[in-house]
Amino acid sequence: DILIRGVHAPQSKARYCLDAYHSRYPEIRALQREIQDELRRTRTLYSIFGRRRFFMGKVGDPHTDRVAFSFKAQASVAGITNRGLRILDSQGYAVVLQVHDNLGIEIEESRFEEGWKALEAALTYPITLHGRTTTIGVEMKWGGTLRDMQEREA
Repeated sequence: DILIRGVHAPQSKARYCLDAYHSRYPEIRALQREIQDELRRTRTLYSIFGRRRFFMGKVGDPHTDRVAFSFKAQASVAGITNRGLRILDSQGYAVVLQVHDNLGIEIEESRFEEGWKALEAALTYPITLHGRTTTIGVEMKWGGTLRDMQEREA
């Protein structure tokens, strides 16, 4: 519960916060309308890799909208991860973990530096959205076990 002067009901607070957020970032609602329009026309959305998702739910339903709004980002991140997996496998690395947006390889200590660079390169992929090209940052850790994973010292 957050304190907002003059606003007391939980739904009113939520609306106030949401409206404040969208007034600062109006392009989000425009993008949401674009997604809803696409659903109305085709009931289909595509990720940056061309992965197709057909929506059978009612267009405009809150659940359908939430799933649709998150689809492109989530499917595209998974696509980048799967692309990285294929690259690393083709280079002979032992890929031992792939979970949605996580990828792990097992390498000998003597090849650590080479493997580190290969993993980062495999997961760095430029994407173009709305005329702007960017890459999604890659957060990398290392360790003997998943429990022991740690940031790399610079």
